[in-house]
Amino acid sequence: MASVAMLLIFATNALSDQASGPVCIVGRGFYNTPGQAFADAKDGDRIEIQAGTYHDVGVLKANHVTVVGVHGRPQMDGQSKIADGRGIWVIYGNDTTLDNVELLHEDNGKRDETAWDQAAVYLIGNNLTLRHLYVHDNMQGFFNATRAGSHCDLTIENSVFARNGDGGGHSHNIYVNHNITKLTMRGVWSRDCNGGHILKVRAFESDIQGCMFTDPTGRSLTWFLDFPDGGRHTFAGNIVEQDNASSGSVMIAYGEEGLLNPAPHEMLIAQNTFINDGAGTFFKIQQVTPGLQANIFVGKNAPPDTGNQVVNPAALANPAAFNYRIARPIRGTTNHAAFMYESPANSVGRNDADYGAYAPEFRLHTK
Repeated sequence: MASVAMLLIFATNALSDQASGPVCIVGRGFYNTPGQAFADAKDGDRIEIQAGTYHDVGVLKANHVTVVGVHGRPQMDGQSKIADGRGIWVIYGNDTTLDNVELLHEDNGKRDETAWDQAAVYLIGNNLTLRHLYVHDNMQGFFNATRAGSHCDLTIENSVFARNGDGGGHSHNIYVNHNITKLTMRGVWSRDCNGGHILKVRAFESDIQGCMFTDPTGRSLTWFLDFPDGGRHTFAGNIVEQDNASSGSVMIAYGEEGLLNPAPHEMLIAQNTFINDGAGTFFKIQQVTPGLQANIFVGKNAPPDTGNQVVNPAALANPAAFNYRIARPIRGTTNHAAFMYESPANSVGRNDADYGAYAPEFRLHTK
């Protein structure tokens, strides 16, 4: 099976939107740690972190700041330390970009019902872009605080989230909480969450295309991809693979806590490949009919929908290597998803249709 390291061969100098202010350099005799640069940052700064390992945490309060790893990918090893009681990097500022960094070993000591209030990247401000990140082995990968009345967009591109979670189901690989107006994901691999959701989305709206969500050992929570508050969501051209022994496991859950988000409540599920290696079901969709179009379903309990294709597991080319293409042509699969995941490194600068999966422009139609 391909390793995370093999799939994280990014360019040594990540390309980011240029910040308008001065360049602040971490390492090589300037700022010794990112936390020092964060504390000194002004609006519009660009913070460049030299490759290396930093046992450091920090709080960023300035706005319009770009933080980027250069000459390799710097590693932020929190060693169970915490900034502001919340995470490795706590972002208070607005319009922030984090690019080409690795974050691991966040732990504020909280467990059980309080474990959700922490993350490697903890957003308090508005509007955040995450690119080329490797976020793994934390109590939670991403989380955002709720701020009433604000507009906040979250974009995650070409990143890997792995083995985050407290083990008890109360923290997750990626937890997009209330206050996110729209979540956009492209070329993201979320895998092997430790006891929580592989992705939990309370955002009003999301557009998730060309991503992969896998848990071949059944470590994640039984509700794998969770959209508990409803809303307007597009889920197209992705790979979803789960092996959970529980008959109550669900690959996509929608609206199970009530349709609390603003209307419309619609979910388009199109041109994905779903592989159910366990005993659970594919969908638990509340009070709304999902747009199921041109998906491939593999495994037990496939939905009996004529607009999709049910495929025998033996027909897949090489699932162990994340190659979910159909080994030989099958009648009726031409317009359905069937692909091999491509690493985020290969997705840089490509069109949406080329990210890790085939994801054409599907659009929801508001009634």
